[in-house]
This record gives sequence, C-alpha cells and structure tokens, in this order.
Amino acid sequence: MDVTKEKLAELKAAHGTVYEGSITYKDRNDELQKVEFIFREPTNADAEVMMQGAGRDPMAANQNLLASLIVHPEPIEVMKELKDYPLAVGKFNDQNIVPFFGGGNSTSVTKRKL
Repeated sequence: MDVTKEKLAELKAAHGTVYEGSITYKDRNDELQKVEFIFREPTNADAEVMMQGAGRDPMAANQNLLASLIVHPEPIEVMKELKDYPLAVGKFNDQNIVPFFGGGNSTSVTKRKL
C-alpha cells in the first residue's frame, strides 16, 4: 500500500500502533480483487462490541469490527468493496484480529469429564 511517511507518522500519532492489512478474494466474475488498508490495534472494548453484536448478526458484527479498526483509507471505501464478501472479512478478522485477544492458532484449550 502506498502511504507517505508523513501520512504514516500522522496515523501513528493519532492511533498508536498501526498495521497494514489486505484482503484478496475472487469476485463474482472469478477475478482476483485486493483491498488494502491500514488498521489500528484493537482494544478489549472493540472485542466487547463485536461480541455483543455477534449474537444478533455475526456477519454484520465482523464487518463492523473491521470498519471500526480501519484508519486509512476511509473505512466506508474499503467496506463498500467488501460488502458482498462477508466471509472474506470474517477470515481476515479470524486470522489477524482475533490473535490480539489470545485466540490465535497457538491458543489451546481442553476439556475433560472428571
């Protein structure tokens, strides 16, 4: 993603740690599309809002979470491109956002009857 050093410094000053993200998916014409953006580090409050919305509409909750984290370009531009591809957004969140909350691939949980 092409972002000037000045713009990147501005985003870091406003949002702290920022990350470059991209989602590549095949559109309805079977052509690869790529959406690139910069997002801020999520907070526990972001996770809480997402969890509250997930019970009512999981796909919308995923889209709203990503939109709330995007700091460049305008989130509405990115989400407009992805509106018909909610599972692509979900996959991005699962692979890139969930690990911030301890839910990555290295997390292991177990259960056993006693």
